[in-house]
Amino acid sequence: MIRVSRKVTEIVSQGIAEKMSLIGGEGFHVHAPADETKNGFMTKEDKKAMNQRTSLATPNTIMQRDSSGRAKVNAPVAADDIARKQEVDAVGSRVDRIIADGDSSAEVVDARGNYPVLSARLDASDTETVKKSEIAANVLDFGAKGDGVTNDTAAFQAAINTGRKVVVPWTPNGYLVGSINCGDNTEIVGENTVELLGVSSYVFGIAATGCNISGFKFNMMYGPVNAAAILLRTSVKVCYLIRLKRLRFINCYYGILDESGNSNFVTDIQMIDCNFIVTKGPQIKINRSAGFVLLRDVNVDNNYNPWPVTWHSMHFEDFAGLEFERVDVVGTNHELVSPEYNPNSWGIYLKGKDLSNVSVWMNRVLIDSHKGDGIYIENVLNLWTKDVQIYHSYGKQLEMKNVKVAQSTNLLAIGPKGLPNATEDNHAILLTNCDQMSISNLYAGNSRGTGVVLVNCKDNIFTNVQVRDNSNYGWYEIDSDRNVVVGANLANNAGGSLNQTGAASAFVNWINNGAYRASDVGVVTV
Repeated sequence: MIRVSRKVTEIVSQGIAEKMSLIGGEGFHVHAPADETKNGFMTKEDKKAMNQRTSLATPNTIMQRDSSGRAKVNAPVAADDIARKQEVDAVGSRVDRIIADGDSSAEVVDARGNYPVLSARLDASDTETVKKSEIAANVLDFGAKGDGVTNDTAAFQAAINTGRKVVVPWTPNGYLVGSINCGDNTEIVGENTVELLGVSSYVFGIAATGCNISGFKFNMMYGPVNAAAILLRTSVKVCYLIRLKRLRFINCYYGILDESGNSNFVTDIQMIDCNFIVTKGPQIKINRSAGFVLLRDVNVDNNYNPWPVTWHSMHFEDFAGLEFERVDVVGTNHELVSPEYNPNSWGIYLKGKDLSNVSVWMNRVLIDSHKGDGIYIENVLNLWTKDVQIYHSYGKQLEMKNVKVAQSTNLLAIGPKGLPNATEDNHAILLTNCDQMSISNLYAGNSRGTGVVLVNCKDNIFTNVQVRDNSNYGWYEIDSDRNVVVGANLANNAGGSLNQTGAASAFVNWINNGAYRASDVGVVTV
């Protein structure tokens, strides 16, 4: 309380004093507190309103916030009323429904039926309507940093879990990620070949019907031994309708791998425009598939490896159908790795479970300078190849076993004769238990063994054949019957041109070291 020792009129003007007297009177002026019956420092009416303040939505009452700092208001009516959370949320929900349901939403149906002008506007903008399911989920919106240091696994998984297409913007440092699981109908796309730095046993684990992955570079330099960039999780379910496109793999033990030892399988999978370098193990290994497996524009390049290749670059077993189109495997560089033959390493290794419904189709396949063997094919009922070329593999260029019914044209097998540490007695082409094959435009030469060897093969036809410059025989048959070779040129083979032991096959219209021979049938050595 403040006391003034002099009269107010002695200090201020009469007018001001009169107004001040309304509060405290004259003399020793006291600013008395107000109550609801008399004036004081404030009017009695204001004091009454203050006493009635509340955090509730009460009309004509001063607003007071509750203990959480919130105040309550009634539902808005006028244009300048305060909107409450429930009104805002309701509007948000309606917008979400319209985005999600598009033309089928109740709001749009109502607008079309009752508001002609709005209906016309909706019709005009149909092409611009985008459903919520079609709006891509950007991993950056889910917390991904893309700095190559922060682990962005949770952000990737959250984006995938929306069920929408996921986009991953390019960053200069890439994304550090652990194991990311892809379910049915997952689509994830990297912009401008985004780098993913894998640190777990796999980057993308696919257990799905329908999964599209494209536009990534997988770098597994930080991953554990035997990690895979892409793991087909057949222990969970059949992996079906898988599309892998525009992918680069570096420092991978496995590039693309399925889980082995279970009853499920992979089917209808396409690997298109995929490149593998600095390899640490098999880059494509599928243990069990049920057909429709396609590789197009796929390249495994071991040329940058600072270590030898002791595995099969591409490995398929227990399959129903495989299709290779423009597929390359390149061996290691002599300047980086000592050139030594490894008998456990094939460029492409194909082994069907049995002969029931097992097919292989190859168009423009190349194996070049592989320090193991070239191509191995076993247990195939239907084989079709065109423009298959194997150069300078340190072992056999091509081996086929138990292959029935085949058509092949433009088959070229050139061995490693003259190259350091190439193994002796490895043939250019070795066929065992192969029947009913038609092979044309065949070249087999420069091997450190025999050009072409047939063991227990029957009813095969070879046309337009060149076999030359091999360290042993040109053509050698053992226990093989009813094979016909037409129009062959055999020359400069160190062991001789032709040796048929216990065989009942025929060479017709062929040339032996420049000399024409009409025919040779049965057991013969030339």
